[in-house]
Amino acid sequence: MVSELELTEKHRMESVRKSHALLLLPASATTLQCMIKNCNFAVMDPKFTDAVIIAFNYGIESIAPMHQLGDRMAYKVDHTGKGYYDGHELADDDSHGTYYLYGINAEEVYKLIEPVLFTVDWMEGAHVTLRFGKERGEQAKKIEFILERTTPTASQ
Repeated sequence: MVSELELTEKHRMESVRKSHALLLLPASATTLQCMIKNCNFAVMDPKFTDAVIIAFNYGIESIAPMHQLGDRMAYKVDHTGKGYYDGHELADDDSHGTYYLYGINAEEVYKLIEPVLFTVDWMEGAHVTLRFGKERGEQAKKIEFILERTTPTASQ
């Protein structure tokens, strides 16, 4: 049986290979359109108007765990056709960062990645924003919350 980590690594390598192909092939409009359709991600797809933005505290010396979590989220979302993982930002001192995912429905994208977020302790207390539609700023429709583990009570 193949582990999720092995699948994630395979997915990451396929994405890297395909993105290098994007850089090496001639870029006529038709060729570019065909190359984008063959990729596992749909960055330019206009139907992906919703966003999931996760701001987190990090503070770990190695950035490998952050990249591994990003790879796992990408694997969960990219293969469904419901959205894509767009990457991350990390502060120069590694103290905090932000993940960006986009999709047809922000709630559905979040439901896909939520179990993965709870696999690492440093996601505890992350600020999650589900943004709906193309609007930005104060006009945007959004839901914001803090990521917290809930412990079932004895009655549950």
